Amino acid sequence: LAPGAAADNLNAMGGVILSQDSNSELESAGYRKLGQFVSDASWRVSEIIPETPDGRYNHSAVWTGTEMIIWGGYTGGPYYGDGAAYNPVTDTWRDISDVGAPSPRSSHAAVWTGTEMLIWGGVTTGTTAMGDGALYDPVADSWRTMSMEGAPSARFDSSVVWTGSEAVIWGGWDGSSFNTGGRYNPATDTWTSTETAGAPTARRWHGAVWTGEKMIIWGATSSSFSGSGGIYDPLTDSWEAMSIVDAPLGRRYHAFVWSGTELLIWGGLGAAEVDTGGRYNLADDSWEPITQVGALSARYYHNAVWTGREMVVYGGYDGSTAVGTGALYNPELDLWTALSEQGSSGPQYRNTVVWTGDEMILWGNSGVSGSGWKRDTGIYKPGIPMMIYGKP
Repeated sequence: LAPGAAADNLNAMGGVILSQDSNSELESAGYRKLGQFVSDASWRVSEIIPETPDGRYNHSAVWTGTEMIIWGGYTGGPYYGDGAAYNPVTDTWRDISDVGAPSPRSSHAAVWTGTEMLIWGGVTTGTTAMGDGALYDPVADSWRTMSMEGAPSARFDSSVVWTGSEAVIWGGWDGSSFNTGGRYNPATDTWTSTETAGAPTARRWHGAVWTGEKMIIWGATSSSFSGSGGIYDPLTDSWEAMSIVDAPLGRRYHAFVWSGTELLIWGGLGAAEVDTGGRYNLADDSWEPITQVGALSARYYHNAVWTGREMVVYGGYDGSTAVGTGALYNPELDLWTALSEQGSSGPQYRNTVVWTGDEMILWGNSGVSGSGWKRDTGIYKPGIPMMIYGKP
């Protein structure tokens, strides 16, 4: 369209128009904001088919842009060395090749690089830590081995983030905890150690997020529940300390998401399960509490994703059983909104979660006591806030 053509067309239309955001072009065309509403949220549960993987926990899940790929895991019996890919558009599963795949394991690091799923580390029979890994290409349905030269020592329960060019793996456990890590470049198949000077104390069960420039880690250690963390810059290979003033109480198994400007932490297990949280602002190195008004009951092993507007929290374990409640947290308003349970996959914990861009997909969980490890695929689509514009 020629410059101004869209505004000219709108100016001639009149009536009511819906927009997902405030729209300056509509306002320039003479439209006024009349109000707003949120479209209906919805749940759906995928039918279990023969290709649906066996139920498990401590597996991994990544989102490729079109599929959720799950791999590995444990059930208290065998460790798994297989995986499958789920397409939410076609509601179908497909097995992925196991030729060249890593050996069976759980509690490994997994991340999507943009073209491949990276699997590294983990634990297998007899709590044996693993120090190898591989990359899976879903287009070719093939695996390639990762170099072990210069890699971190064998471990599990480590964190991983993707920077856009490297996977940063840090911390973990092999009988004792680590404050070391490594950066892996899949293009060159090479490892670079992360600096230890200024690094946080050794730990496992912590959370990690990528801000677009830096990695933030926070949370539990091996023998206590730390309320401390650190900020790692891969360009300078250096660490910065995080403020602990007004930080949440130390914990593990907590929700941990990056909003684009803040780290959001909620729930988890400290001396007991908690129903509190905090917001960390990287720009000014400060913490604020998350309101408890309207918040969910205390829990851990829950799931959380960032939608671009809100943090969605669902499921978890309250110390005695699985829970099937959830809520959306808006940090701009410091407001919780209850999430509908109608049509959900029910009480669950220790599952994985991915965000597709408009839906949250949950898979592989334990339900209520005695129900075993489930194969359910639960999909939640949040409502979309819509602005109503009108013209006299």
